[in-house]
Amino acid sequence: LPGAGTMTLTSTDGTDNLTEGQPHQLTCTYRDSSGNLVPANTRVLWYAAPSDKLTFKGGSGATGFDSKNTSYTQGATGQATINVT
Repeated sequence: LPGAGTMTLTSTDGTDNLTEGQPHQLTCTYRDSSGNLVPANTRVLWYAAPSDKLTFKGGSGATGFDSKNTSYTQGATGQATINVT
């Protein structure tokens, strides 16, 4: 969306390609439309298409009911991490 900011997705486990059934950790860095890192505890929802191919869990800062496909940005980094399988 124009003016909505940017996100940069990176691998944090040194693997560039996903292998079906193998866990993989991803980090996403979010910046607002002015290029500033988003604040700590910004909620991040993870989805994939088609939805039956990937699952998300263990997101940074997520607990209880929202831990399945949710993570929260940590500190002043604008980064949120999650495990994808």
